[in-house]
Amino acid sequence: MATKAKAVKSVALVKTPAKTVTYKTTKKATVGFPWTDVPLGKSIDITKIRNSLDKKRLKTAKPKTLKQSVEELEKNPLIAAQLAELVKSGKKFDPAKIGEAKKLKIGRTTFLEETQRLVIPNHVADIMEHCQEELLSPVFVTKSADGKTNPSFDTQHGINVVALFAKYDLWLGCDAAKWEDFEFPFFIIDNTDTAFANEAAYHRNGKGQKKWTSFDFHRIKIAGVRQHNSTDKTYVDAEPRQF
Repeated sequence: MATKAKAVKSVALVKTPAKTVTYKTTKKATVGFPWTDVPLGKSIDITKIRNSLDKKRLKTAKPKTLKQSVEELEKNPLIAAQLAELVKSGKKFDPAKIGEAKKLKIGRTTFLEETQRLVIPNHVADIMEHCQEELLSPVFVTKSADGKTNPSFDTQHGINVVALFAKYDLWLGCDAAKWEDFEFPFFIIDNTDTAFANEAAYHRNGKGQKKWTSFDFHRIKIAGVRQHNSTDKTYVDAEPRQF
């Protein structure tokens, strides 16, 4: 996209799943890609963009450390401006408000479906079909005023899968007759305000979340084949289409 200007010069043609976009150079041009941030007015020559999925690069790619990631982000104008504003305002975040992880009985979980996302049976069935124990997420909860239950604000479908497996004797060492006593990891926020769980659900599932794009899923498939020799058919089919 570009703002109105008298003189413009095309610098690149980019194919996207939705359309073909021509990026132009202007004094106030705004250029954007779904996988990166580009400052206002920055001209882009896509022939010079590093191909993160290049076959040779992936063979020698190493994990980025947190220190390296932070040092890169500090150079981003938007990040730098946010940090400067927080420091100037004297803002301090309280680590005591961070949730606590512990195992609890799954029967303590409650859902406020009237204001949160409804449980979708098809999604539950899909998780069940492809379930891998090590990929299950802890259930994110708050605390009830009486301390007897834990209102869930995330992993609603996952904890239902865990409960169904417990009730139908599909967990090793679990007494199906007492399935609600099966213990599972909880991430607990020390907040008893019922409105907070509702807002937290919104934050975790939309308001505060960066949704994955089709390109993000594509990256996983290509790296799966080129880095980890995946034999998954959908991954293998996608790999030849990537430079």
